[in-house]
Amino acid sequence: GPGGYERFTPDGSPGYLPRTPVDGATVEAVDGTTTRPLATRNLNYVTVPYGDVAGGITDRILGTEDTVGIGVAGRALLAADDSLAGRNDPDLEADRDVLADRIEASRSVVDDRLESTLADRTSLTREERASVLASVAGTYDSPGARAVAIGDGGYADRVADEAARTGSLSAGERATLTARLHVTLRTAAGRDAVRIPTRFVDGPTERVREEVRGEIEGAVEEGASRVGEEAAERWAPKPVRSVGAGLPVAPVPGYWVATVNAWRVEVRGEYPRFTLRADVGEPGRPFEYVREEATVTVSVDGDPIELGSTRPVAFETGTIVAIAVPAGPPGVGDVDGTRDETSAGW
Repeated sequence: GPGGYERFTPDGSPGYLPRTPVDGATVEAVDGTTTRPLATRNLNYVTVPYGDVAGGITDRILGTEDTVGIGVAGRALLAADDSLAGRNDPDLEADRDVLADRIEASRSVVDDRLESTLADRTSLTREERASVLASVAGTYDSPGARAVAIGDGGYADRVADEAARTGSLSAGERATLTARLHVTLRTAAGRDAVRIPTRFVDGPTERVREEVRGEIEGAVEEGASRVGEEAAERWAPKPVRSVGAGLPVAPVPGYWVATVNAWRVEVRGEYPRFTLRADVGEPGRPFEYVREEATVTVSVDGDPIELGSTRPVAFETGTIVAIAVPAGPPGVGDVDGTRDETSAGW
């Protein structure tokens, strides 16, 4: 134009959008608090509800293992509970109840071992020790949650806290007791009497997978079909057996050619303040366009008149990733039981 070229300079605050907290003192328009400018989500459409299934399935096929840990079974039970919420499935409910009873029987064995450690390491009476264990069990809202806590060791921490409160233990005594309870818990969880036979876990797991079958067919039909067709061209069908993770593609009854899974990856972010500057304007006062959370006003005869509001520059996007692997364990997908993974700011 007649005025020549104009140079525009963008300036985001913060300049880089991390998923971690950012101190508002270093970011304009945050008012001294903290902010998480970026958030991410990873949704695995088909994930088995237990963690060490990949190795467990392999062992079972080889005939060397037929049980899973109580934490593994607990995650399967939680998945069944989630699946039953808001819907009626008598078969899944029956499988779920059988698994819950088996898990509670295993927990009883664990509690007996923990009670023995409390007897050796504290001066609590038999009634007090029983009360401690009953109180801790009551802090979890389901047998599945208790089983997962036993598997990851959190159960021992709560027993130690409750015992310390009941017995007025010192900080040092509590720390020693916690360590001993963790050893006891880990040893007890590995006993055959505590581990759960896979036959109790297989039923609810397969029924949960069937429920999400419709979801993957609807949400990722195109991508799953594509990778399934490509897999069929590369791999020969094999007899159907349990897979560690993913959805079996079985065009012929009793056989499958691949295991398919899909993820929806999403990201969204926001610049609390975004400025666009240009080398034009009044002397000493260049043009500046600002986007931040604010109310826009103009002064008329000394009175502020609201014109409107501005919102921060924000964005959101996502994509679906579909993958296929040859038939057979461990399959493809997350195997820690966490189907919906999000960053702290989501």
